[in-house]
Amino acid sequence: MASAQELARTDGMSAESYSSVHGLKWLLAEWPDAAVTEEPAGFHVNIDGDRGVVVILRSQSVEIRLPTIEWHGPHTPVTTTRLWKRAPTAGLTPEDLKSLVCRGLRARRGQFRKCRYCGREVPVEHRFSTDVCHGCAEKHLGVCF
Repeated sequence: MASAQELARTDGMSAESYSSVHGLKWLLAEWPDAAVTEEPAGFHVNIDGDRGVVVILRSQSVEIRLPTIEWHGPHTPVTTTRLWKRAPTAGLTPEDLKSLVCRGLRARRGQFRKCRYCGREVPVEHRFSTDVCHGCAEKHLGVCF
C-alpha cells in the first residue's frame, strides 16, 4: 500500500489533508450512517450516537472518544466526550483505523448495564450505582439529586 505522502501527491494535496480526508472516506465506507461534522482542525465522526464513539480525524492524529455527560449543576447535564485512545495518522491503514474504532465501540458498549428496577440498559454516566439508574435511585432508594 502506498504511503499517505505518495497518495497525497497524486491527489494534489498535502499529506496531512490527505490523511484526514481519506480517513473519513474509510470510516464512511464502513459506517455509512455516521454523522460527520467538519471542524477547522479536522472532522468529527459520530458513530452510533450515545452507544457509539466519536472519531476525531486531524492531520497528525486520530482520536477515539467515548460519549459522556458532565454535570454543571444538579439539573444541568452537558453532553461531551472523553478521550479513549489517540493514534498518529502516519502509517495508519484502513484496517488499523477500523480496528481502533471497533475496539472503541466495544469499550463503550461495555459501559452499559441493566438497571435492576426498570430493566433499561444505561451507561455509567446515567447510573447511581452498578445496577441502578438515576431515575430508579430517586424513585426506589430515596436519593435526591
